[in-house]
Amino acid sequence: MTFREEFKLLLRARYSLIYIPTHEEERLEAVNSRASSRER
Repeated sequence: MTFREEFKLLLRARYSLIYIPTHEEERLEAVNSRASSRER
């Protein structure tokens, strides 16, 4: 399972907190925005 697939699964499961350690905050914000806008 890729990161994006796992992230989307966690969003669909409505986890209240998802901790993702990263040095690439802008990249993560972009992935988060795309994934959350598709789930609406």
